[in-house]
Amino acid sequence: FPDGTETPTPSHVGPGPLISLPPPLPATVPPPPDMFFWMNDFAILTNFKNSNDTNGDGIVSPIDVLLIVNYINSNGVVNLPAQFVGYIDTNADGIISPIDALLVINHLNG
Repeated sequence: FPDGTETPTPSHVGPGPLISLPPPLPATVPPPPDMFFWMNDFAILTNFKNSNDTNGDGIVSPIDVLLIVNYINSNGVVNLPAQFVGYIDTNADGIISPIDALLVINHLNG
């Protein structure tokens, strides 16, 4: 300041002792990619721009159904996996099941 007093900083504002700010908390999960969310250490695998676009390419096509079918054939009907495998939970119910594929098929059939 012009009167010679100390310029306030984020850790010292106004008269009185210095205030120690706690260090930032460490991240518990890596930053998610676009439209990919984490909740309780499990991935929510829903594309909120277009829930039927399971591969995120911007187009709803038969490959979007195939991703779901292949996942179910390999893993069975399961709750959300802890890793990202595509936007295959099309109804956002937390379960990868045949209804997810059916929603995409119905969309393709108009």
